Amino acid sequence: MNYDFCSFNIRGLHNKISFAKDFINNLKLSFVAFLETRVKERDALHISAAIHRHFQWCFNYQHHQNGRIWVGWNPNFWTVTQLFSTAQQITFLVVKKSDNTSFVLTIVYAYNERVDRRNLWVDLIHINESIVAPGQDSAWCILGDFNSFLTSNETTGDLPRDHRSISEFRNCLNHIGVTDVSFTGEFFTWRDSSTNTTLMRKLDRVLVNENWLNFFDMSKAVFLPRGLSDHCPACLLYTSPSPRDGATS
Repeated sequence: MNYDFCSFNIRGLHNKISFAKDFINNLKLSFVAFLETRVKERDALHISAAIHRHFQWCFNYQHHQNGRIWVGWNPNFWTVTQLFSTAQQITFLVVKKSDNTSFVLTIVYAYNERVDRRNLWVDLIHINESIVAPGQDSAWCILGDFNSFLTSNETTGDLPRDHRSISEFRNCLNHIGVTDVSFTGEFFTWRDSSTNTTLMRKLDRVLVNENWLNFFDMSKAVFLPRGLSDHCPACLLYTSPSPRDGATS
């Protein structure tokens, strides 16, 4: 199956260049985000070119020295304009060249600590109010590693004592009006095998707003097996609307 987008917390790229290259080629990806690359900025251009030399690449080193988010795409398929970036997200306006449909796409890699994640929730609210909603009613998709989960059934083992992490995440999603797109594959997207009792959680998601569901109602996410990471890749397959249905542009 060919996927349109994929976000993958790969946990380091230096020793996984061949794996990342095969990952893109095997899935026939034309748009990919690698999270937690652990690559210094001086090496980014060399390594990204080794992974896929025909892709255009975008990084957020201006906000974090460790290359937390890398985004690459095939310019023959997509016109991509960066709109807003911070340490925990990069947001783009994406246009599909074959039919000129457009939408807002946000790639997320949230911090581990709850207090630090608050800046991300503020970022998403800002994107919704300043980029997605004003006079445009744009279709919006947010995918990546949120480092938080929403309900008790999205974790094995005991719930964290600090329930504010869950409530703050849930409040943000309710505020901006996004929900999980229909998905298949792995339910728990992260696995911690460092302890005696394996802990699994749903930390990776593909979220969309109502306009996305209206325009791309056949969209589906697939969470693939982890491979060399402790996270599952989050892939999205969407179908462009027919001309009579209209689309954002």
